[in-house]
Formats: sequence, structure tokens, C-alpha cells
Amino acid sequence: MTAARIIELPRTDFSPTAPATIAFLIRRPLARNPDNAALTGDEVIATRILHAPTVNSDAWSTLADSDNWAASALASGALTSAATQATLLFDAQNLDLADDDFQSQPDAEQANNTLLLVIDDEIMSIGAIAIDAQNPLRRTLTLLRGRLGTKPAAHASGAEAWLIPGSDLEALTHAVFLPGTTRAFKLLPLTPSDMLPAEDAAPIPFAFAALPPLPPLPTIAFAGVPANATAGAPFTFSLTVHSQTANLAQVTVSLIQINPNGTDGPASPVIQDTFPASLPFPQDYVRELSATALTAGSHKIAVTVSTSAGQTTAARSAAIAVAGAFAPVSCFTDTLLVSPYNGQNYNSEIARLVFTLPADGICYLYASARVAGSDGSGNVDMDLWLHIDGGTGENRHLQWDGAPALLEFSPSLRRFTAGQHTILLRSGIMGNDNTHQYLAACIHVQQVIPDIYIPTT
Repeated sequence: MTAARIIELPRTDFSPTAPATIAFLIRRPLARNPDNAALTGDEVIATRILHAPTVNSDAWSTLADSDNWAASALASGALTSAATQATLLFDAQNLDLADDDFQSQPDAEQANNTLLLVIDDEIMSIGAIAIDAQNPLRRTLTLLRGRLGTKPAAHASGAEAWLIPGSDLEALTHAVFLPGTTRAFKLLPLTPSDMLPAEDAAPIPFAFAALPPLPPLPTIAFAGVPANATAGAPFTFSLTVHSQTANLAQVTVSLIQINPNGTDGPASPVIQDTFPASLPFPQDYVRELSATALTAGSHKIAVTVSTSAGQTTAARSAAIAVAGAFAPVSCFTDTLLVSPYNGQNYNSEIARLVFTLPADGICYLYASARVAGSDGSGNVDMDLWLHIDGGTGENRHLQWDGAPALLEFSPSLRRFTAGQHTILLRSGIMGNDNTHQYLAACIHVQQVIPDIYIPTT
């Protein structure tokens, strides 16, 4: 085999146990008569690729048979990382240079990586090819830089260059091609009737690159996520996922209901996109999505992204307050308060109402205690306290003279945030020893503005 190069393709899996992927750039050689090396022909039709642990190994295994050919050249001038043209001087021994595969490519084929140029560790895509009229082996190529996961780089004059059709850049791997290890290869030309003996082929040592650092995680951005929504009414939002270096493998979007205590409640799937061949970076994943499984309460949009590099990242949107129908809630209790021997009974709970509000809003609140009767004599002092969510409480006082009486907190509009709330009525009496007082208590809450967001200012 007269000329060849082995290249390691960019990694998409960054696990230490994930094998490398390589490709062979082989210039098709002339077949030589084993009895007379001066007799040559072009009957070589393929290459058998062998590999072994070391160049001196006695155990060579077949990796693949390949009938893909490349053309070799040298860069006739230096290339900057931004250059869009390169002039190459091709070797006269390239047997396939006149093939259609190695001619100019239209823009659409160039964008599709139909004909590739490999210099150092960069892969480029070739468009127009201008042939020097004075020297047909000198050709100027128009390039798209940094293809197939490689990055544009500067290249020196005289750098080795290889042309190969994109469909012929065959990716080969093996479980033993681990990062940071070495391997030996042999390339055996095949003709229709014969193959070069393995012992006659020169071994080619190759060192696999050390494991590179993990690429940056993809970024996730939301747009159009509302602060408020209505139960049963869908809303749309947009999602953009950007990966700098690794291909996207899967994007999962869910709508999660948030419990009053801040923990996750039920999750409703919105969409799951899986890319069998991976979405190539740096192309962004952009979707306009609609969330329809809305129930009253607080929700967040959760996104999980995985890449072909085996990385996973996640993000959540800001909370969405979803207002729904909130049925009025009430509690009614009958309570007997007894003043003990010292003639007083204070701070006794007489009613409790616990409710969950699906969204911030204004509520109508009414609380009262009616004195139904007493077996005490003379005046009896009575106090009533209203506590909202453990607050210090509001107080009402009554000096009861024996007639039926109502001690109440006037109906009022109050602001409540979304979530669970507790309202307590507590009371106490001061009268004669062992006075019994009969109370009927009531707490009533009704949301009157359920669909408005009220800032906490």
C-alpha cells in the first residue's frame, strides 16, 4: 500500500469505556507482479484492514474490507482558520483523480458534505474546483470549514491533504479502540485473484487520542411562558435548546403541577422528541408547543435534554398560576364552653376551616359566633379571635347579658395567595364558676376574583 492515513473522528460519547471511531484514507495503489515488480497495473479493487495490539504482534485480526479510495495532495500554501479556499498540488500517482467523485460540487452537494477534504484534524466540504491550465495537478478548492464535528484551524504550507467522497468516509470502531491506547494496523491490497500476504505489509502504529473534557451542557431557554393561565384553556410557549458541541439525542417536555408545600405533583407529558441519528450541533432545537392538560393550581414546565455524548441536563420555567373554579367553603360548629372553678375559659378553638386556593385572588370572608344560651347568672364576658394562617389574630369582645347575641367579624374582602390556608376561630368566657355557654360558630370563604394576578406589593 503506497499511501494511506488513519484519522480519528470526533467523539460523541465521552465515557472512558467508549471506543474511538476511526476512518482510513487510502490512495488506490498499482498492482505489481510478484515475480517482476516493474510490471504494474490498476487491478487493485479493495483493501483488507488488519489490526493487532502492537506492530510486532503475531496475531492480526481483520477489521474490515474496504473499496473506498481517497486522493492525496499537499497544501501549496498556508491556510488560516478563516480561509475559504485552498490550493493543493496532487500526487501524479492518484489513480482516481479523474473520477466524477473528485470533481466540482454544486452548492447543495457541498452543504451535504458530498466531497470532503481532510487536513490535519479538520474536515472540510468541497464546492468548486478550479484546475490550473498549466498544471492539472494543481487545483484550487472552495471550502466550507469545520465539518462533521471538527473545528476550523490553521494549516501549514506543505501539509498533507486528502480528498474523499463523503459517502466513502467509513467510520470503523472496535471495543479495543480505547482512549489513550495504541494499536497497529496493516493494509492489504486485494485484486480479483490475489491479496498481499500479511507478513509483506508494513505495520502502521496508531495512538488513540486521550479522552477530551466533556463538552459544555446544552442551554435551555423558554419564551412566552405566561405567569397566569386558566384551567382547561391551552397556552403556547416556545422552547430553544442549543448545544455547542454534542448532538442532541432527546428532548422531553412535561407540565408539572406543584404541590402547596413546593414538592412535585403529577406530571403531564407535553412532547418527547427523539432523534435516531441525533440532531447535529450547532443546529438549535426550536419548538412552538401547546400545553393543554392544565388544572387549577401552580405549574411549571420541565424540560430534560440528553445528548449523544451521554450528558443530561434539565431546566424548569417560572411558576404558572392556573386559576380554576373554586367552590365556596364553609364550616359550622356547635361548641360548649365551660368556665372552670376560677371563672374563666380562654383561647379555646371553636371552629377551623382549611381550604386550598388554586390561584392568587380576592376572597370574601365572614366569621362569627352566636351565643345561644348560658346557665350562668349575671353578665358574662366573651372574647372572639380570628386567626388566618397562624397570624396574631383579630379580636371581638362582648359583655353578654343573657339575651341571644351575635359576635361577628364583618364581611370583608381579603387577599389570599394560591395554596393551602387555615382559618381559626378561638374564644373564651369569663363568668361565674362552672358557667356553661353554648356557641354556634361559622367561617365562610368565597373567591370573588379568581382569574386575576395580584402583585405582592
